[in-house]
Amino acid sequence: MRSYWPHVTDPVNTVAATLNNGKKYVASNTLNDADTAWGDTTMLRGNVIEQVRKLKETPGGDLQVHGSWRLARNLHDAGLVDVYRLVQFPVLVGSGKRLFAHGVAPATYQIAESRALHGGKGATLLTLHQTTFGIAAVGEFEVRDGKEAVAS
Repeated sequence: MRSYWPHVTDPVNTVAATLNNGKKYVASNTLNDADTAWGDTTMLRGNVIEQVRKLKETPGGDLQVHGSWRLARNLHDAGLVDVYRLVQFPVLVGSGKRLFAHGVAPATYQIAESRALHGGKGATLLTLHQTTFGIAAVGEFEVRDGKEAVAS
């Protein structure tokens, strides 16, 4: 991201403006500070889960994960993901890394938004908010009047 977004300086581009002017955190045990130099950027090293837990307790905007399935999965397993904003592109690439692979901690989410992006060229955004009805409700269905329903 650092090699691309700082060069997008059009003030109308809200993504570039947000990324270039906003606070950023980079979780890495291999990159150095020079590798991540881009505006207001802080390196997170060591116990990233505890650092993110503390960041969530401070006032401010969203904490987002871009392009790191491993970090997203670890944050999910630690119960630190409240919202997923998943962008799907109409491209088949075969096998690859899976965010929700075997052994993922169960959680329940509700679709808050679903919409097409980029002028109808096929990309979609799916926004999922964590629900409060608990893990136990996952997969518990019953048939009422011939229709599936969530068990009460």
